[in-house]
Amino acid sequence: MRSNTKGFSLAELVVGIVIFGVISASALGFLVASTNTYGSLSANMNMRMEAQLAVNQISEYLIDCNSGVYWYDSTKSLCVLRTDGGSTTAHVFELNCESGELLYGKGEAVYRNGAYEYSVSPADLLVDNAVGFDVALISNDGEGISCAVIELKLETRGKTHTEERTIALRNKPEGKNIL
Repeated sequence: MRSNTKGFSLAELVVGIVIFGVISASALGFLVASTNTYGSLSANMNMRMEAQLAVNQISEYLIDCNSGVYWYDSTKSLCVLRTDGGSTTAHVFELNCESGELLYGKGEAVYRNGAYEYSVSPADLLVDNAVGFDVALISNDGEGISCAVIELKLETRGKTHTEERTIALRNKPEGKNIL
């Protein structure tokens, strides 16, 4: 009798397919876990970067503010007044709670009857995915605002990041925390 050794038996083929399937499933699980980790870390880094950029932008206006700073807690809006060459500009940052957008707008402010009047509708997107925006104006000597504490909270993919910064103002403008 002759022995036929030119091929695989059905049992050998099934065992080979099972081993290949186990190895493939393990490799696929590793790739999926790595992709999810990368996506989560990337989203966290982007969220942190966006929060830092937004707070940096607000800081730029606050540091050199020379006419007034007003925080309206009920509308979550910050108004920074700067006077240059005789004209005063109102820079307004406002959180739209429904859309999660922190918006920026600017317009002319006019000084009348001992107070500034302005009408600015923020329209430019500063950052999205915002779930919180708070500002505390601090006066150390009672003669103007000496620093401001900004807190911006963002949320993406179920993760939150809070960026908080204390900014020292150069010019000690007038200001109020308004409820």
